[in-house]
Amino acid sequence: MGAREVSVIVVSRGRPRELTLCLTALGQQLFHPFEVVVVTDLAGIAAATAHPLGANLRHVALEDPNIDDASKD
Repeated sequence: MGAREVSVIVVSRGRPRELTLCLTALGQQLFHPFEVVVVTDLAGIAAATAHPLGANLRHVALEDPNIDDASKD
């Protein structure tokens, strides 16, 4: 059986400290490979970018607290 492709989507708004803790926990997982997509506000993007996993994350900026708005372009 081949490796499965997995995406972990983390949604966080107004909680950069908690987002950092979450990313640290994800970095300690033994299952690889997986991608991490962070849907967050500007403070969360700053925290995620500063994290050791920052270079490997995909970011989606979310200014409006309604997550449904992130899919509208």
